[in-house]
Amino acid sequence: GINAEYMGACAAYLHSSVEGFGVGTFSLQGVTRLIAEAEVRDIKAVRSGLLYQKGQPSAYFTLILHGKVEVVSGVDGFQMELGPWAWLGLRALSQDMFIPDFSASVLADCRLLQISRPLYVKAVAQYGITLPSNPALPMYTDER
Repeated sequence: GINAEYMGACAAYLHSSVEGFGVGTFSLQGVTRLIAEAEVRDIKAVRSGLLYQKGQPSAYFTLILHGKVEVVSGVDGFQMELGPWAWLGLRALSQDMFIPDFSASVLADCRLLQISRPLYVKAVAQYGITLPSNPALPMYTDER
């Protein structure tokens, strides 16, 4: 797992910067609870950890906490490196069958926070914000 201070930083980042974790879906406390239940994985680069494979279904959202991940996408095989606080697979949380159009593998030893679709759906039901149905009440949206 991760310590409480780092968990708070992750929750604040996701809540303020990543669609699906912000205002209108979760309170900051709700995101913190979700992260507390998420999987933290340490992957060594020598194991050549494949996180996502193009065309293969995945049910995980991944936030890179430490290390480097290489992403290869597009018909031209465009390559890019992602580091701490970058994320992959957001659509896996909102789609029943997420099939990435990219591959991603570990370049340097990584610590990853991974949230599965079933955990996310459960967290929305348990910790999510219920928006008011009365149109006279203010609605809050995360417009980015």
